[in-house]
Amino acid sequence: MESVKQIRRFSRRNRANQVQWADEHLKDPQGYCYYPGGGVDWSPIFRYADSDLFDFFIYADYWVTSNTVIGDLAARLNGFQIIDTEQLGPGTTKGFLREWVDYYEPGADWGDPNNGYLLKVRLLTPMGRTITLYYFGTEAIGTIRILTASLGRPLMVVVQDCGLGGYWTSFGGESLMYQALVRYIGPPQNQKVLSRFLPRFIYVAEGTEAWPNYVECSELEEQTHDMHGVPKRLFRLRITR
Repeated sequence: MESVKQIRRFSRRNRANQVQWADEHLKDPQGYCYYPGGGVDWSPIFRYADSDLFDFFIYADYWVTSNTVIGDLAARLNGFQIIDTEQLGPGTTKGFLREWVDYYEPGADWGDPNNGYLLKVRLLTPMGRTITLYYFGTEAIGTIRILTASLGRPLMVVVQDCGLGGYWTSFGGESLMYQALVRYIGPPQNQKVLSRFLPRFIYVAEGTEAWPNYVECSELEEQTHDMHGVPKRLFRLRITR
């Protein structure tokens, strides 16, 4: 599929330089995929898990409980097997002793930090590859600030304004999600500087506005294991040299 080819072409040239996370099970990671407000949309995992593009997937959604994550994965992610699960604490990101309230963007008026959690799920893919899903029961914009500070930028962000996890704001266009990644580097005129902080790719749902400075690089791809069934297309960061 075209989106896999595009990401692999970049990954071969640019292995992500990211710190090890917590218990050192993420050694020399190639990159991670971040899905803000992902709900129980497992389509990115189903599409990319066996492509060897991502070492792990991170979701953030305060509407979904950890029991729902485990139950839905077992029921709908056909061909995958759950190897094991583990509940982790808010200070798991290396160097950050945090409380769940720190994973919430100031001004977010949805979600309850008292219900925060971090669930680690190891999955065996249909082709026998082991991948890891980290599911944060937290607010997605506050969470990406902590993740980028401790892990570096994601290789890809899934951008979909479907409601779950984002009732108080949107994720597409010049949203708070986009601004969270560029806030500390000034106006976006310097493309070379932008390329150090923004993800190389965004996977954008039909009907959601792409971020500034990204160009389309794949056709719409039909989704399976998506509760909404919304097609998505890949965009890559445009870098002016």
